[in-house]
Amino acid sequence: MSAPPTETWQSPYEGLVQHGLLTQDQLHRCLLRAADQGVDPILWLMDEQGLTAPQIGRVLAQFYRVPYQPYDPALSLATDRLAMVKLSYLRHVRCVPLQGLDDEIVLVLDDPANDRQVREIRQVLKLDRVTLRVSLPTEILRFLEGAQPGGTPDIRALVDRLEDGATAEHFTDITATDPVLDENAAPIIQLVNQLITDAVGMGASDIHIEPGQERWPAQVRFRIDGLCRDILKIPASHVPAVLSRIKIMARLDIAERRKPQDGKFRLAVDRHPVDIRVVTLPTVNGETAVLRLLVNEGGLPLDQLSLSPDNLRILRELMNRPHGLFLVVGPTGSGKTTTLHALLGHLNTPERKIWTAEDPVEITQPGLQQVQVHPRIGFDFSAALRAFLRADPDVILIGEMRDGETAHTALQASLTGHLVLSTLHTNSAPETLIRLLDLGLDPLHCADSLLGILAQRLVRVLCPRCKRPAPAEPADVGQLVAILGEAHPVLMNGQQTTPLLYQAVGCSHCGGSGYRGRMGIHELLVGSPSMRALISGRASVTAIRELALREGMHTLLQDGAAKLLQGHTDLRQLMRVATPH
Repeated sequence: MSAPPTETWQSPYEGLVQHGLLTQDQLHRCLLRAADQGVDPILWLMDEQGLTAPQIGRVLAQFYRVPYQPYDPALSLATDRLAMVKLSYLRHVRCVPLQGLDDEIVLVLDDPANDRQVREIRQVLKLDRVTLRVSLPTEILRFLEGAQPGGTPDIRALVDRLEDGATAEHFTDITATDPVLDENAAPIIQLVNQLITDAVGMGASDIHIEPGQERWPAQVRFRIDGLCRDILKIPASHVPAVLSRIKIMARLDIAERRKPQDGKFRLAVDRHPVDIRVVTLPTVNGETAVLRLLVNEGGLPLDQLSLSPDNLRILRELMNRPHGLFLVVGPTGSGKTTTLHALLGHLNTPERKIWTAEDPVEITQPGLQQVQVHPRIGFDFSAALRAFLRADPDVILIGEMRDGETAHTALQASLTGHLVLSTLHTNSAPETLIRLLDLGLDPLHCADSLLGILAQRLVRVLCPRCKRPAPAEPADVGQLVAILGEAHPVLMNGQQTTPLLYQAVGCSHCGGSGYRGRMGIHELLVGSPSMRALISGRASVTAIRELALREGMHTLLQDGAAKLLQGHTDLRQLMRVATPH
């Protein structure tokens, strides 16, 4: 049977239909879902339709009219060309150079028809004679996993080297002050740098280095998507050197092991600056260290905060007000800073002067005047706010209302023609109003200035590559009815079908956890005239919540349940971060 003509194919995937591997409707659904989730269509075709890499590879070869190159560990990488670039560049362009015959290089790409990109790669790698081949992105990444351009070490190989060096000392009495390697030894420096690089690459927010009992190795854990994950172990004999290296980078006292210390430093990872805050603490097993990674990627656009359409519309309306007080509330690690900077990004125009006081400055944006507070020298949030009021501001961001003085000054600023944004550590939007009054604010002034309060949490997102739909259990349906009410379209008593909820499975893409990334769930209380009347009368939390719900507020649980029904998360993750009032 002759191969179907490729001239009429609009995409390489149409060949799968021509070969009878799937129907046009199946292809259309896979492409739509891949586009909706921001996932490579090939992964959907393999996961959802059960297609194999060779099946897809043959169609790609027919469409691009170059040979298909499957992953083969026996093939030699062009190591001299790999040394010219970083792996991150090759991953970005989805290309791997293989050694061909004589001095010819075989370029394996996922899109050989992209002439502009091929020319760029040839220029970067200084290639004259090349042969093009096509492969799947996953197989290109498998080739690159075995490559270490520029001698970049693999973290587990570094630990293996440390363990090999420690073998002879394993049964000797090595004290914490006498490490086998010091903090300036090359393997220690490489290990610390690679720990940070890997943590950034995995999207970790923190690195925990925890000593073991007696001569047990130290455990290294990364906090990813809000939960800690075991990564590797470091030989006990080398833990002091690793900690000393971190202290040197953070400009801490390496001789002090009895008191807590904190510091910070900056490291470039793949040419992107990463600010790292370090805390060291003495424990009964020895010193421990926690490194907080602050990857400054600028503020997110407001429409990328996972806000519901209603909340997004209301927020934009509130941010158009010339003055007033707006608060973002929630526990530590709930994404308040990200939301505040998204709001600032929306407000950041040449017509506005914006000042921010933060501790620390985690996100920077052009056009903002950002200040790092230093409480130790008396320059706290309150002092920064007083200074801002003399510096002709339009918008002021105060990182946190930690005390009554800061809250009072912020309130006065909002009443005198400024838009003030800030945060509080409270559990819900209605409770925040009571907290403001507890800080000593005047109820009438508070009612006059309040624009709104956004409470939020971060919930883990199901991995788009491996999540699976399944009929909801009766108990789950009962919980959803209690949250959303029986009148919700998906939960109405009259419907004949059980709603489908997605479940975590686990794959290589998500590290076997079934989850990848987090998204916000929100509760937006608006300072309406009726709400202001309740605030000025010192109403109870219950009365404030009931009015807010009547005026259209959705609770954290309700917003999260709506996103659950959209397939973004599951009930267990929702109940973990949000509880009923």
